[in-house]
Amino acid sequence: MRAADRDVHCYHLADWVNPEARIARRVATAAGVPITLLRRGREYQANTLRKTPRAGNFVGYFNQMHAAGFEETLREEVEYLFTGHYGDMLFKGNHIPTPTIELGGLGSFPVPVEEEVESVEEYVAGRVSAAPAYIRDALSRDMDDVYAANVSREGEGIVDHGVAYGSLREATICSRCPLTNGTSQFFYYGTLQMMPSGTLFLDNRLIDLFLSTPASSLLRGNLIGKTIEYLDPDLAKIPHGSTNVPLSSPAALQPIGRIATAFKRRHLSKPLEEPHWTAGPWTDHAELIRSQGFVRETIDEHEELIRSLPFLSWEGVNECYRNHLDGADNLAALYTLVTFLRMPLTRRLAHAERSVATTPHSGIESVPRS
Repeated sequence: MRAADRDVHCYHLADWVNPEARIARRVATAAGVPITLLRRGREYQANTLRKTPRAGNFVGYFNQMHAAGFEETLREEVEYLFTGHYGDMLFKGNHIPTPTIELGGLGSFPVPVEEEVESVEEYVAGRVSAAPAYIRDALSRDMDDVYAANVSREGEGIVDHGVAYGSLREATICSRCPLTNGTSQFFYYGTLQMMPSGTLFLDNRLIDLFLSTPASSLLRGNLIGKTIEYLDPDLAKIPHGSTNVPLSSPAALQPIGRIATAFKRRHLSKPLEEPHWTAGPWTDHAELIRSQGFVRETIDEHEELIRSLPFLSWEGVNECYRNHLDGADNLAALYTLVTFLRMPLTRRLAHAERSVATTPHSGIESVPRS
């Protein structure tokens, strides 16, 4: 921010003035730039669901166009919006498979060691999940089999849905290429529809740096922290919101700080005012679905559409929703569904399909004369 040759204004998203929002203010103050907290109201996500699916491209969930509810404010106040999107993916190794350890009440945490994928079967298993209840009966094969049918070996390389990778490891490490492989692509794509915007991390020089950096350094090198310390030592002394450890601290302290902070927040802190609030920038959407009714309302509003589509099961939709309320983690399945239902294109395609199905057809096509 200090290196920018134009005026900069910072924005931070949160549901309340939580620990990370306070740290964001410290960062902006240290950098000498103004900051505005974009505070999401109680109905923010419900309102977003009515708005963002119109920009949907069948990738991601409605909520991932994170700042859509503040579009008017941002368009009025800034000329260009930069985000930190893809920074963690490239330089914190978030995309690299790692083993996970269970620490009971502390939760589960990744061990920062690369877990190599050794077969196409392992690769496919890491790319798919079980089919949601609402499309399960429409599939003649398991999701693994559907995906595997589009993956092939080409010498030492692999071709995944037409995208060629030099090796199985490259396909794993570069799993977000193309960007539409990841649901968060809707943040990038959707924000572009909202206003002039971009992310500094989608720079060919940084992509080349990522490709040439060993996985061990991505996972354990604290690369972003070290870079900030190099550019601005005072800024690096401020702790990260999820670790309470300064960015300039040794890399080994970062995961320890993350575990300790998670334990404190889970067991030693007072309950938050709302069940979907968190100490960070993101909403706990799993709890939001359980505590608010907008997903149920969207499902009921689109019952006719659901029943009209041959690949959706009304009973399966209700099973998926009910199981989530009972404690299952069906967040992805439910947000995928309601985003799909709210997309204008979905209703148009369903209407077109019904029109074709009900139009009398003789079975003989007339060919216009030349």
